[in-house]
Amino acid sequence: MKIPTYLRNIVFSRDNYRCRLCGAQRPAFKLQCHHVGYDKDNYLNPETCITLCRGCHQRIGSGGLAPKFVAIYNGIIVAMKRKYPNLKYQLPTKEVIK
Repeated sequence: MKIPTYLRNIVFSRDNYRCRLCGAQRPAFKLQCHHVGYDKDNYLNPETCITLCRGCHQRIGSGGLAPKFVAIYNGIIVAMKRKYPNLKYQLPTKEVIK
């Protein structure tokens, strides 16, 4: 399901139009909105999303993130799990955890 434009804009603005992992900033890099944690009740919740550049977004699913970015991403998951313990979380590999 595509993330609505208004939700992407909220997330991009909150994250200062920078990739939360590598710090890439628009317009040099195309930014994307990524659900770190998700379920049907929180799909439109901007608190469960982060801004990523296209490269980092692709590497999350393939397991190709550099170790320092994996550490940052895992820190985001830990913080989010405190507030939303029942969501499923996309690990920086192809795995999904509950």
